[in-house]
Amino acid sequence: MKNTQTLRGLQGINELIYRQVNDRDYDPADMIQRIHRYATQILKCERKERIDHIGHYVAMGLSWSLALANRLHIDVQKELWTRFPGVCPYCSSAPCSCKVRREDRAQEPQSDIPEPSNSFGFQVMLHGIYPMNTLNDSAKHLSEEVGELSEAFHFYRGKHGGGQFEEIVTELIDVITNLFAVASSVKIDLSREFQHAFEDGCYRCHLTPCQCGFVTDKSVSIR
Repeated sequence: MKNTQTLRGLQGINELIYRQVNDRDYDPADMIQRIHRYATQILKCERKERIDHIGHYVAMGLSWSLALANRLHIDVQKELWTRFPGVCPYCSSAPCSCKVRREDRAQEPQSDIPEPSNSFGFQVMLHGIYPMNTLNDSAKHLSEEVGELSEAFHFYRGKHGGGQFEEIVTELIDVITNLFAVASSVKIDLSREFQHAFEDGCYRCHLTPCQCGFVTDKSVSIR
């Protein structure tokens, strides 16, 4: 099957399946907790060298990340391309030439690379920017970014400032880019894994919209 689905298309799939149940049953903090759950399972897979389960966990992590984006009205494709327009947002190079990561990114990183036409293209682009990422580094970085996303959301919820909301956007995009990095490190097409998981609707009840609330999902045993 040729993979032509865009990131915006994947976000739309999540909205069709889960928007109704998410609006009823999950607030953004719950969604971030779910993302964290899958990030820790990815760490466990890396530690126990069980990469055969990683495809499932990155797909579930992406699904909950897109659910959060839908709840907060964030266009993931637009924001990812704005932050990573074919180059590192800190040194404006591809591959990244940063020796030490600066605290601030380039004001307007520029490149001649066209925006990818599908979600796998974004994964390839990000791997081209950071080709040295390993599973160990990517899994650890993913967990860090989920923590920073949680912190940004709770700070925004207490203050409701525009600049604070932008921090949520930044951290959510960092989470998604690290999900791509994990997938690339084990040669998984994240978009294909996502579409396979949700091709019949909800991963558990196989309905669109979801009727089970995804409450029955359990982690795969990793020994």
